[in-house]
Amino acid sequence: MDYSSLPQPLPRLIPADQILPIMKRIVGQYQTVRENIIESVDVQKANFDNLIQPLIDIDNETQGDIAIIAMLRYSSPDPASRQASEEACALVNEDQAAFTARPDFWPLLKAVKEACQEISLHFEARKYLDKLFLEFKQFGHGTLQPVQIHEYLERRNYIDGMRRKYNQRIREDAGGLWFSLDELAGVKKHDLDRFGKDPEKHDMRFVRFSAADSLVLYLNASKSATRKRMYVGNVNNLSQNAKLFEKIVVERDLNARLVGYESHATYRLEKRLMKTPAQVESLLADLHDRLLARGQHDMKLLMDLKRKESRESAKITEYDVNAIFPWDYWYYARLAEQHLHVDPEQVAEYFPIQHVISVMLEMFSGFLQLRFCPISQEQLDGSAWHDDVRAYAVWDGREASKGRFIGYLYMDLLSRDNKY
Repeated sequence: MDYSSLPQPLPRLIPADQILPIMKRIVGQYQTVRENIIESVDVQKANFDNLIQPLIDIDNETQGDIAIIAMLRYSSPDPASRQASEEACALVNEDQAAFTARPDFWPLLKAVKEACQEISLHFEARKYLDKLFLEFKQFGHGTLQPVQIHEYLERRNYIDGMRRKYNQRIREDAGGLWFSLDELAGVKKHDLDRFGKDPEKHDMRFVRFSAADSLVLYLNASKSATRKRMYVGNVNNLSQNAKLFEKIVVERDLNARLVGYESHATYRLEKRLMKTPAQVESLLADLHDRLLARGQHDMKLLMDLKRKESRESAKITEYDVNAIFPWDYWYYARLAEQHLHVDPEQVAEYFPIQHVISVMLEMFSGFLQLRFCPISQEQLDGSAWHDDVRAYAVWDGREASKGRFIGYLYMDLLSRDNKY
């Protein structure tokens, strides 16, 4: 079989000025399908084919565009695309929530759910039905009055708005701190060269609070005061998000209790493998008991290294030497690796990213019986949001269905500005 040819067109990127119009069209399509169902189906005639299948069909028709639009807010280098994606996602999420709040759809859904208990459904169809039923149940249908469901809907939309603002602040944050070259002692030259510079301050470098830049300091800056300043600045960055986070927690708790759950955790876990907070806490307690001794052993090694360094240097006070602070951990973990004659940078030379990806996909091929075929950059033209993106066509490798097309796998693995 020729695996080099693409079995279906790659999804195309949507320009910024078309994102909102396309999402409005999609929302209109959903609304038309739902209204047609409500107008043409009653409780006596409701079945899977006339109530659920039309929803599945419109999902299949539109989910590709919705997924591409939603992805752009996290990965697009174009600020106009990111902003349009945010607005479009708010639009479709609010429309979906409004549908789930509809009291006229609930009795139809409940009737189909009960009727389908006794009939055989494809596992995907049953999963879709169960998921939809749970979404309506968690909106308070069957337990709350319409005015209470409306209260739940209003608060949920308010929460979603706060969540979008919270995440957008993180994605767009460009905060950081200026350090002198003396303060950055121990940091490698190639990192110093890529840090921000001020033409008028040649001995200063701007280190951003991004995970990649801050980790460089935690690992390599030999001065504890530098690591501490970076850590404290980082944890206090975006302080306005703290109040937003607190409000989200409170509002989520109110909504969960409104629909009959003890907490937001209980509400969320109903869709998870572990169904109650008690089960999760039991798992965490078990992990704690199993891992604590090893963790204490490892921390003792780091503490010994810090004490050894304190004997060789007057920079560490007696107070400092009796604790491994958050800004100390990565630095002394790196020193511990050196004592074991492990050099992460030399190790990394044996793992170039393309080789790692190839081996990883080879492993997945064996585990999952899939075949991954790379898509050329020429074929990706117009379907990738950044030059770093790589894509693969995925085929079924099992004998019973060998050669069946599964879908396209996109990889965007490298860190960059405005990517979350």
